[in-house]
Amino acid sequence: MGSGASEIVAHKFTHTLRTIGFSASSMSTEAIFHGDLGAFQNGDTVLFISRAGSVDLERVSEGLQGQNNHKVLITENQSISDQDFEVIVLPKSVEIDPLGIIPSSSFQQFVQFLDQVALCAIEIIGPSYGSTFARSHPSGALGKLFETKIRDALELYSPISLSEIAYRELSVLELEQVLDNSKVGAACISNAEGRMAGIVTDGDVRRHLMQAEKNPIRDILPLVSKNFCFLIDNGTVRDALEAFAANPGVSVMPTLDLQGSVTSMLPARLLPSIFGGLVAQ
Repeated sequence: MGSGASEIVAHKFTHTLRTIGFSASSMSTEAIFHGDLGAFQNGDTVLFISRAGSVDLERVSEGLQGQNNHKVLITENQSISDQDFEVIVLPKSVEIDPLGIIPSSSFQQFVQFLDQVALCAIEIIGPSYGSTFARSHPSGALGKLFETKIRDALELYSPISLSEIAYRELSVLELEQVLDNSKVGAACISNAEGRMAGIVTDGDVRRHLMQAEKNPIRDILPLVSKNFCFLIDNGTVRDALEAFAANPGVSVMPTLDLQGSVTSMLPARLLPSIFGGLVAQ
């Protein structure tokens, strides 16, 4: 919510939030006087943007009374304080016009700050933000990126693959050394035909290390996850985003060829980097 240029900032931020999968809407502060506060629901975060902090906060608090809302005010006014609102004070901007009434520098500061908020949200929610955007924006430069083959869009990691026989002969400590040499903290287990049969991660080892430090792998074979998630070698960026979004606990996925053999490893952390590359272009 904002007024004037702040309303434009609010609209831009809500658009960004919807792009990455959040439910958000913008409202002019004038709507306070028309009963529009009824649109807010219990538990909603209410964000006010005002360079001078001149928002009727008391009226807003009264309108939201009885709801458990998180209310935040972003302003450049360092003298503002309110018991009902969390106040975020940005540095005072120096506008480009002599009278300081054209909100140019402050406008850019608010936009950049809220973009950083969105980027922090992306780091928390992971690749699911991209799958939401992919479903809604099939065309344009970004839409085309979603249809790009994974191997063409990203520099994937070479897999560390062990046969089931070699895997069973390792101790847990030896396996940990193998995983330390992997850039993705995971090793693929292949059967006699060379097809991927399972995956083991450094997280699996950590959970078993204390109780099975000196035991051979064959005694703790459940370390191997045989119901693993994977991607097809010629899959697209969209496929990868949707696969990670559907499996939020998975941090890395192997890519398999049509014969079921592992060809590469894709950690979830690589996916946001392709969007940064697009922006740079």
